[in-house]
Amino acid sequence: PPIAPSPAEHTQLVTFGYLGDPASVTTEAQRLWCQILQALPGSRLLLRCNSDPAVHRAILQELNIDPNRLEWVRRSSSARAYFESFHWIDVALDTFPHSAYLSNCDAIWMGVPVITMPGKRRESRLTGSILNHLRLGELITETPQQYIQAAITLAQNRPRLTELRQTLRDRMRDSIAASTADFVKAV
Repeated sequence: PPIAPSPAEHTQLVTFGYLGDPASVTTEAQRLWCQILQALPGSRLLLRCNSDPAVHRAILQELNIDPNRLEWVRRSSSARAYFESFHWIDVALDTFPHSAYLSNCDAIWMGVPVITMPGKRRESRLTGSILNHLRLGELITETPQQYIQAAITLAQNRPRLTELRQTLRDRMRDSIAASTADFVKAV
């Protein structure tokens, strides 16, 4: 589907999100996400759930996050519905130690920037690799504190969110990551 305007343009509230596999969300990732929400009163978190979101909700409530700041979307059998779910996210948050590479590529394709924290293993570095190809090194962090700060900084920069929303798909389309021939040549 076409890219929609950043939801913050309409709501004046930033919505963070993660639409990857809920089983990949570690307690440590949830703790960092809560710190981001606590630093930005009024911000929200949209998460995908395959079943009852009670487990994630319990952890977030334990960390003193108002459940009204959480929104849940169920996995859809429709690819279009899945991609349209990104219309409601301003900033995507990656998981760690394993990166949610495919859903992060989908987020970028839909104009949603992704904050990532690569580790030492290949499966944790995939999203960082794509962001490097797109010249978005400021979204790649090395420590939990940098991850939190990068999310806060981006959320507070509405012109940058708008610019990324409008350019990420073209950046990805024009990158080596979207060109099999160029990618194979580079390897």
